[in-house]
Amino acid sequence: MILYARSVARRSATALQYGEPIPPTLADAVTRLGEAVRTMRRECRDGEDLTGTRRLVRESAELAGRAWAQGVRSFGDGVVTDLRTADSELLRATGCGPDDANRMVRTAAGAGEAETRPPPRAHLSRAVPHTPRARRRTRMARRRRARPDPFRPPTRTPRPS
Repeated sequence: MILYARSVARRSATALQYGEPIPPTLADAVTRLGEAVRTMRRECRDGEDLTGTRRLVRESAELAGRAWAQGVRSFGDGVVTDLRTADSELLRATGCGPDDANRMVRTAAGAGEAETRPPPRAHLSRAVPHTPRARRRTRMARRRRARPDPFRPPTRTPRPS
C-alpha cells in the first residue's frame, strides 16, 4: 500500500511539474483514499466493521474513473492506475479476496466513467420501422446492399479436374 501511495505522490508531482491538466476529481479521489486509510485505522482500533473503509475506497475508485473520463495525459493516467491499484490493495487489507477487490474497484471506476461519458452503445441502436412503407424501404435497402457490385468482375472458382 505504501509503495502505491508513494507512486501516486511521485506521478502527481511529475504531472504538475509538466503542466498536465489535472481534473479536480482526481485530487478528490486521492483525498478520499487518504480518508479511507484514516477510517480503517480508527475502525480497526475500535474493533468496528470495516464498511466505512470499503465505502470510501469505492468512492475513491469512482472519482478516479470520473477523472480518467474527463481526460488526463500520460502522468495523470499513471496516477489513476496507481490509485486504482492502491484502492484494490486497501480493499484486500479489509478482508476482500483479490478477485473481489479488483472487481469492486473496476465496477466503481466504470460507474464513475459512465457518469462523465455515457457508453456509446446508445448511439448505435437503430429505430425499428413501424409502418409498412418504412419496412418495405428497409427491405429494399438490404437487397441493394446484398447485390454484387456490377463494376466488379465476378470471382471464378477453378473447376476440379
